[in-house]
Amino acid sequence: MGNKILKKKNILLLLLVEILIILWAGSSWERNKLDVCYSGEDLVHEAGIYSLDLMGGGLYIDSTFGMAENFASTPGVDLARGTYQVVIEYEAEENGQTYSASSDNPGYWVVMGKKNVALDADRNIESFSIWMNRETNGYRIKINYNGSGYLLIKSIRIVQTNAYFGMHILFGLFALLLINVWYIANKKNFIKELSHKNKIVAASIFLCAFIASVPLLSSYLFSGHDLPFHLLRIEGIKDALRSGQFPVRIQPDWFQGYGYASSIFYGDIFLYIPAIIRLFGFPLQTAYKIYVVFINFATCIITYYCFKSMLRSEYAALIGSMLYVLSPYRLGNIYIRGAVGEYTAMAFFPLILAGLYLIMTDSEANREIRKGRFFLVLGFSGVLQCHIISCEMTGFFTLLVCILCIKRVYKRGRWKALVSGAAAVFVLNLWFLIPFISYTLQGRFGIVEANGTAQIQTYSAFAYQLFDFFPNAYGSAYSIYERMQNPTQMPLTTGFVLIGTIFVFMVYVWNYKKENVSQIKLGKLCIALAFLALWMSTTWFPWDALSRLGKIPSLLIGNLQYGWRMLSVASILLAGAAGCLLSIVEKNEEKNTKRGIYVLYCILGILCGGWFLSSIMNNSTVNLCRDRSELNEDDVTSLEYIPKGTDRNGFSESLPIAGEGIVWEDYENNHGRVRITCSNDREENGYITLPLLNYEGYTAEATDKGEKLTIENGDNNRIKVMLPPGFRGEIKVGFHEPLLWRLGCIISLLAIFMIIKEMRRQFYSKS
Repeated sequence: MGNKILKKKNILLLLLVEILIILWAGSSWERNKLDVCYSGEDLVHEAGIYSLDLMGGGLYIDSTFGMAENFASTPGVDLARGTYQVVIEYEAEENGQTYSASSDNPGYWVVMGKKNVALDADRNIESFSIWMNRETNGYRIKINYNGSGYLLIKSIRIVQTNAYFGMHILFGLFALLLINVWYIANKKNFIKELSHKNKIVAASIFLCAFIASVPLLSSYLFSGHDLPFHLLRIEGIKDALRSGQFPVRIQPDWFQGYGYASSIFYGDIFLYIPAIIRLFGFPLQTAYKIYVVFINFATCIITYYCFKSMLRSEYAALIGSMLYVLSPYRLGNIYIRGAVGEYTAMAFFPLILAGLYLIMTDSEANREIRKGRFFLVLGFSGVLQCHIISCEMTGFFTLLVCILCIKRVYKRGRWKALVSGAAAVFVLNLWFLIPFISYTLQGRFGIVEANGTAQIQTYSAFAYQLFDFFPNAYGSAYSIYERMQNPTQMPLTTGFVLIGTIFVFMVYVWNYKKENVSQIKLGKLCIALAFLALWMSTTWFPWDALSRLGKIPSLLIGNLQYGWRMLSVASILLAGAAGCLLSIVEKNEEKNTKRGIYVLYCILGILCGGWFLSSIMNNSTVNLCRDRSELNEDDVTSLEYIPKGTDRNGFSESLPIAGEGIVWEDYENNHGRVRITCSNDREENGYITLPLLNYEGYTAEATDKGEKLTIENGDNNRIKVMLPPGFRGEIKVGFHEPLLWRLGCIISLLAIFMIIKEMRRQFYSKS
């Protein structure tokens, strides 16, 4: 009776807490949202004149007035806690004009990142979001004129948005999830039934992932070489999802609205996570930080589970996963390079290693082979969906393992598991592979970096860098020639603990053959392959000679770009070797000796990763990246994935260009979906060129008759819509996937359900 009453009280308490969370989330909804628009006439100005007739009207200033630091300002407006969108509409003849934000009670949340921000002369609208975490009085936007050219301020608008409410909703959903998981775990006595060892493992995994995420506990983002590009990818996915595109193929707002097909060439399914967080209203850098934390935890958990499946030792698996997660090369990918695709792919490397081991092992259990195949399918699918280059590297080493273990491959049907696994990976990823292959075979797009094959050996790591045990975590990767002029070389090492494991393993178990045969063989193979990966990462590996063997080797090597990428493979192999070493120690040493070695490895692993993270936090530059307005597309990407021959400077043309005899009006571009009214009074075909890059999949149609219009490749690879004689009416242009692409999506979706069903059946059946 008492237990029933207690259970009812717990349920009532749970419901009360959940109701309070829902009320808290709902309280952030604002019915009467602020919406103020200041025309040029409303602005407070120290110079210039207001004109109704000049370029649509506005507050005007030019060089005859001289420089005016505070040329114009909005009246002070009081902002409640919440999120707002600020839109400045202007015309600028030259670059150099800026704006700043201020308030009567200035704080970092007002001025941070909003002091002397440039107004681009090639655009006429500057839009940015602000997150007010407290009430702010007298908020103002000030316009600064540098004295060159003319500047016309048409309007400045401040609009309160629902992003603050969305953030509360997501927080509330996450809190409800945690509370319900905690309640169910307690109800099932899951936590109480955990062994002491498992509690240590769980706490250690949390601590390891937390240590790897410490640099994220900042108001900024540490600058990464490729980070701006990937942040723009997140913004692009967010904008595409908001416009109703799924799966995302063309990110519509790149290049001043011309669109960008990075989602076709660069798998980004995992970037949907931060993109969806952005849709709820969080700042871009917050969404990205959450993603990095998620990947750190995922990498730690996946690596632990895979190593445990291989080694049958919780502590060996735990320490091996810790060494991998805190390896300097992986941390450098996150915080120095900002290589989102590569460090995400590294989360799936353990699945490939464990999958190959379980398939190739001497175990007579078919269940192990099936489990290994499942790991391989998950691992290669994950790598393929985030980093093609990593897929190429892991594919090479997988093929090499199969060659080295060729006798095992043909025993007990292992070759069937490998072939069926490869087929499953192909079918599961058809939704991505069909568009990727389709666009690649067209040959219209720049995919491999120009001269990449010629540069790869000179841009590999110097051998001495592998032994840089306490590196400074900053700098860039330079070629052999460039290194003479640049002393700050980016660290390229797996870390002293993983490198040291090679020598410890050789001394301790290289000739130990009595017991633990499987771990010894696995460790030896991991070290041998790691030696190869380390060699391939250096300037000593003959990349240049191999690239001259033929067109295919040249293409594959050119796609790799940098030999030091092989350090990612070396890191997982050496972490696996460390796990093997510790599992052998566990079975052959006394209790106190084992504990001492475990503690030593943990201390050294944390010291190695901690030193690296400390160097990052004390030496790296920082950036604010709260939305697209704080990123510059011109600085972050080459001409990859856009049609060859495209002039990047042509993206400044933001309006349609009509052919002879064509008249247009009412042009609208809503995230890549264009509507425009045109007329062709000539007796022959005419055309209108739209500010959209011509990717396969765009269609044009006359809205009144539903008539399909022909699209051709126009000037600078823009979409050119052909208009028949006498045409009058509205045209809509948008991206629609070809039928074959949709068919690939359906097949992949069906394959997911079939594989899940088959795996459940096999895992719950007797071997």
